[in-house]
Amino acid sequence: MGNVCDSDQNGNGLADTNDPDTDQLTYWVAPDGDDGAAGNIETPRRSLQDAIDDAFNANPRRNVYLVDSDYSGILTGTVELREGVSLYGGFSETL
Repeated sequence: MGNVCDSDQNGNGLADTNDPDTDQLTYWVAPDGDDGAAGNIETPRRSLQDAIDDAFNANPRRNVYLVDSDYSGILTGTVELREGVSLYGGFSETL
């Protein structure tokens, strides 16, 4: 199984912190996602703003990763970033 990103040491679709036993929690977003989904790499969310808001309200806060894809017609209007939530993009949806 290939890594989704350089910081995914466990190959589980989550970016890992400096502690090898602790994963940094993330929400994944993809144009073909579902906002009722868990938000992991296998079942990503669709709405970027909903993922950011949920990441902000999570304890501990989560980061949001966007799958590299065409978001035309999906990302409309403005997106409000929230304190403590980082946004990353350009990741492969294929593990």
